Amino acid sequence: MKFYPSAKHKLTIWLYWFLMVFMLVILVFPILEEGFTLPIILISIFHLVFIIFFITILFNTNYRIQNEELFCKSSVFRSKIKIKNIRKIEHHKGIIVPVTWKLGLSHIGIIITYNKYDDIYISPENVDLFIKDLLAINPTIEIIQAKK
Repeated sequence: MKFYPSAKHKLTIWLYWFLMVFMLVILVFPILEEGFTLPIILISIFHLVFIIFFITILFNTNYRIQNEELFCKSSVFRSKIKIKNIRKIEHHKGIIVPVTWKLGLSHIGIIITYNKYDDIYISPENVDLFIKDLLAINPTIEIIQAKK
């Protein structure tokens, strides 16, 4: 089993932390003014669930190659891809990613096309090693460099 953590762009990290702090701040003011009422307790629980969700995305986004399968995980979102079904890997750099399934925390990553029409965006820290390990299992994968 080989493990690859996700690369994290600084802006993404700041954005997630800003959202979490903002959600905590907008909770504190109603509590200080009105105390713990039922609506505030329910909203607090809702905010805490989202804060925990954001934390798990930040610290639990990774990729793993095991038994000729690629496992991608970001918090509660998971994907399993048979490496033999991967057709191409395209390097991508930019904020707008033209895929539906994005499990990467950086704007620099790769788009993996597999099966007939499926694709996923991921951003392993060491892209070259990651691609080398995929090619060792499926040497027919087409590699496309990023457009400049």
